[in-house]
Amino acid sequence: MGLRSFVPLFQRFFRPYWRSSLAVLALYMVAGFLKGLEPLAFAPLLNAFTTQGAAAPAQRLADLNLNNMAATLIAMFGLGASDKMGIILFGICCYIGLAAAWAALTFVGFQILISVRTSITRDMFVSLHRHILTLPFGYFQRRSAGDFMSRMTHDVEQTSNSLDAVVRGVMQSVAELGLYGYMLFRTDPKLSLIVLALGSAHMAVTKLLSRKAAVRTLRQFDRRSFATHYLLESIQGMRVIKSFSAERYDSGRVSAAAETLRDATMRLRKILFMEVPVRHVVDAAIVCMALLFSFRAMSEGRLHTVGFVLFSGLAVRAIGPVSVLAQQILALHSMMGGAARINAMFATANTMSEGDRKPEPIRDRIVLEHVDFSYRDGTPVLRDINLTIHRGETVAIVGPSGAGKTTLVDLILRFYDPTAGRVTYDGADIRDFSQRSYRRNFGVVPQDPFLFNMTVRENVVFSRKEDAVGVERALRVAHALEFVERLPHVLETVVGDRGTQLSGGQRQRIALARAIYDRPAILVLDEATSSLDSESEHAVQEAVATIIRDMTAIIIAHRLSTVANADRVVVLNDGQIEAVGRHEELVNRSPTYKRLYGLQFPGVSAARGASGNEG
Repeated sequence: MGLRSFVPLFQRFFRPYWRSSLAVLALYMVAGFLKGLEPLAFAPLLNAFTTQGAAAPAQRLADLNLNNMAATLIAMFGLGASDKMGIILFGICCYIGLAAAWAALTFVGFQILISVRTSITRDMFVSLHRHILTLPFGYFQRRSAGDFMSRMTHDVEQTSNSLDAVVRGVMQSVAELGLYGYMLFRTDPKLSLIVLALGSAHMAVTKLLSRKAAVRTLRQFDRRSFATHYLLESIQGMRVIKSFSAERYDSGRVSAAAETLRDATMRLRKILFMEVPVRHVVDAAIVCMALLFSFRAMSEGRLHTVGFVLFSGLAVRAIGPVSVLAQQILALHSMMGGAARINAMFATANTMSEGDRKPEPIRDRIVLEHVDFSYRDGTPVLRDINLTIHRGETVAIVGPSGAGKTTLVDLILRFYDPTAGRVTYDGADIRDFSQRSYRRNFGVVPQDPFLFNMTVRENVVFSRKEDAVGVERALRVAHALEFVERLPHVLETVVGDRGTQLSGGQRQRIALARAIYDRPAILVLDEATSSLDSESEHAVQEAVATIIRDMTAIIIAHRLSTVANADRVVVLNDGQIEAVGRHEELVNRSPTYKRLYGLQFPGVSAARGASGNEG
């Protein structure tokens, strides 16, 4: 982890604001230069109150140094050497003027910097979210929501917020040190080199602490991700927690995560704040050594009395900017830690190819040809799947848990690509289509319908062009209009987080309305009634029956009562297609289907089931 992790972010997010950034740098550089001039404002006082050791004024600017600084200013501004009060007032006015100019420049610079920083934070957050949306579906199943949240909030904030202190601290310190260094070397190069060597002790402290700070910063960020994950999981699983009276258990999990975050944060802070006492001792040693060497230079005649005072004062004052620079170098590791984690996410590429074709609404069929699929661990999930789904037919997919039903549908939707074989849409490999345009042909209703914390209307329209007539039509067809009209604000009623203000059946019907709102060519249903009560199940089944009448439908069926009207039923077992047919055929030639039927309808013969008496 180092500057290499920050450079890509700098090029991508800081470059658009280069004009403002240059203005900020210039303002802080000038402000630092003015701050460096402040101690020189009182230089004439030294000549006025020193009876010996004063140098003659410099005749040229190139001859100016700390020995003749006071005399040169007195001569330049026509101050009388005996007018002590005038010299004092001059020094006061110069000092206040420099301080006021510094304050004005830093205020303006800070305002511009805040605008740049907040804009970069926004751009980084939005770009990271857009990038995440391009990643394949499987990527989200391998990472926790807490990790995403931590990277998109804490890491982004940490990276951009560090910009304030770094720019302000580094730019002003560099300008101050430049001025001090120039004046010190103009006065006594040999002594200045000694002071510079003493100041390098700060960098030794920084180097000693920086490596540990880098490691502990990343560790702290990782622990924060875990703590955020457990907190989100606790909130999302509150119903389960309450149902099992598991508050104490869940509190223990979150507390343990918080404890590991505390430990990691404490270790990092110890490293970062260890520098404060260490640098204080180092500063004291440098000051004493600088005074000692300055006094020796005065004893050798290389410094006049006024020069000694100014040289010692500037050498001591230069310790401040050197210390700030060293601190900012150490603080950069916090920014680099966030930058490294953000870059790691940006570096995650979408492994699924993106075609450039746009499919028309289905005209003929979807075909799976010798399809195999495995997840990353290499365990086969589907093997040699051959299946044709014709336009206008309803195909139900049944099988025991873990048979691969959802995975098969995910391949049709192209959430994943087959490990072997291919999926075609009207004869074209679906990998030739753009994913966005291909999926626009589908309406999908998951088993656990996810509603956003928006209004009913916004949930139905969701990302499509709004059409009031279309919203009403979709709700009516989904048998949802009646209960929606009884809601407090009708279509403008906010449904709550994940739709918690609605019942399960109401959420399902809103999800159905969302799926059919823009009249998709194909409807995919992941058993929309499996978790509902009888009344809600009946309402949703009626809605589904109405909807699929004129559509191509793919239904993942957990309850065999929902497959009676399907044109074909596909029986999956252990990742393979065991049989395809209608109910009355399958009870005789599919052991898996017959076993599932017997489990769901004990005491009902297959013959009676075939006649439709199973419901």
